[in-house]
Amino acid sequence: KWLVIGIAVLLYLIQQAKHRDRIPRKEMVLKIIELHFTAIYGSENLPYFRAYVMIPGAANRLQIKARYNMKREQPDYNITLAIAAGTTGRAYNQRSTITADLNRVTLEDLHLSPEEATRIWQEVQSLLSIPMVNEDGKTVGVITFDSTLPIQETGFDYLAIQIYLETCAALLADSF
Repeated sequence: KWLVIGIAVLLYLIQQAKHRDRIPRKEMVLKIIELHFTAIYGSENLPYFRAYVMIPGAANRLQIKARYNMKREQPDYNITLAIAAGTTGRAYNQRSTITADLNRVTLEDLHLSPEEATRIWQEVQSLLSIPMVNEDGKTVGVITFDSTLPIQETGFDYLAIQIYLETCAALLADSF
């Protein structure tokens, strides 16, 4: 089942890439994220997942450039993070995929400032951050997936899910 869905997603993305100049970048990013989430978890589970792309900005901080399923009223909607903070900062600096089970690790373990820690959406239980490396080998940002479900239910700690979502990051890297 995953193979068929994966092939369908890739065919869609190839078709869209041919017309990239006609598709607004943000719309393309959100569609890619939604397709990956739907392929893995099914459309009925989409409310339990969010994603956001963070890129380096002013004052050596990561800022959100694109969001999927984040609501304005959530405290982390416009969060910026120190370049080394959280799973996002670690993924950016280490250029590797980072997971966190927030039922096992504290926000302090993730090197978040008190202000950053209070802004993290309190319902999040699991995180997966993947660096976005462009064709030139430069890390241009990080895509972070989070969920209100425990990590065991998201599969964020499974290599197959990580690899699948890493393809999403790779497809998006040259958009930023």
